[in-house]
Amino acid sequence: MTGSAVCLPPLPGEGGGGGARRPMRHCAEPAPLAPIPTFPQEGKGQDSATTVVRRFSRASLPATPWKNGGGTTQEIASWPEGAGLDAFGWRASIATIAQPGPFSVFAGIDRQIMLLEGDGVRLFTHDGRIDHRLDAPHRPFAFSGDEAIDCTLLGGASADFNIMTRRGQWRAELQVLEAAACIAPAPHGLLLALRGDWRFGDARCAEGEGLCWTGAAPEPWQARPAQEGARLAAVRILPA
Repeated sequence: MTGSAVCLPPLPGEGGGGGARRPMRHCAEPAPLAPIPTFPQEGKGQDSATTVVRRFSRASLPATPWKNGGGTTQEIASWPEGAGLDAFGWRASIATIAQPGPFSVFAGIDRQIMLLEGDGVRLFTHDGRIDHRLDAPHRPFAFSGDEAIDCTLLGGASADFNIMTRRGQWRAELQVLEAAACIAPAPHGLLLALRGDWRFGDARCAEGEGLCWTGAAPEPWQARPAQEGARLAAVRILPA
């Protein structure tokens, strides 16, 4: 797609629901694509504000089997680095769900899930308060990790993108973009090419590849699809 870029400025007083569509405005002229700056690698003795950008690929992320045998998880990133499931501030991952069964309860965590491929799943609570068919790709669904969610398959196995943030510390804004966009800076976040190739300045991410950053991004990300029909998951992780 070509044409004017879509500017996504931060919204004052955004709530923690995530996944909601924000009003968009079109820039009069798209800014020139800038290369991804070279940042120092993580290491001892660096300032905590140093921005680190890491490239990742779904094909090379290690897959960890679930204890119940119902699927696998590929962790993209978590913060702080190396934090366990009871201590992370935020976590991004891709899960393959191969069997029905309950989701783990994560007290104090806000969750968003989005179907990547497959037939999808039905997510529900046994009291009927939640009953959602996750069967349309690239449509985020937000729910509380405090809920005892059960899951049934709508066909075969499916793969899902997951964002978890610790309530009161961080919140995640997840959007799916289909056009050139300038994405406002955020302390942490990631970009994942869901369909087709995307350009971020001089860098290019093929489908299934992405960029993840920690430390405040120094300038807006300028994303541009390489072909019609491309889709990009853009996640900004902000203080609560």
